[in-house]
Parts: sequence; structure tokens; C-alpha cells
Amino acid sequence: MIPGALLSVFIQNMLKLYALQLCKLEAEEDWDSVETLDNLFCSKLPEFQYMDHLEAQERVRGIYQKKLSKLIIFFSHVIFLLCSNMLQQNTLKE
Repeated sequence: MIPGALLSVFIQNMLKLYALQLCKLEAEEDWDSVETLDNLFCSKLPEFQYMDHLEAQERVRGIYQKKLSKLIIFFSHVIFLLCSNMLQQNTLKE
């Protein structure tokens, strides 16, 4: 079994590599690869969530919380754009 301190560093470095690759793919506008990378990354996180080391668990939970908050911000932005678009269309009809 991997010592807890090394496991925490491994999780942190895994997150850094994920973020680096995600930024690269977003810059290239390769959305299929972004989705594939995101699914792969999220599928591996639960393996670390239930480890014996508390710091490793906290890091994984922190990653989940950040992803959730980014999704909430993204969807609120999408809803705002949709609503403003609908308001503009209604204004033009009148």
C-alpha cells in the first residue's frame, strides 16, 4: 500500500496534469477529447475517495467540490444567456 503522504502528492499531481491537458484541449477546441478526459479523470477519483489516509480523501472531495461549483457556474451562465436571448426575441416581436 502507498503511504498516505505520497498518495496525497500523487492526487495533487494528477490534478495538475489533468488541468494542464484540459487547458490545452480547450485552447484547441477539441471538445470530444475534453469530454473523454473529464470522464476518465472522474471515473478514477472514487478509487481514492475511500482510502485510509484522510488527507487523500480530503483532496479528492475538494476536487469534486470544485468540479461541482464550476458546473453550477457554467449552467447558471447558460441559463442567463438563454433567458436574455428569449427576452431579446420577445422584445423584437413586440
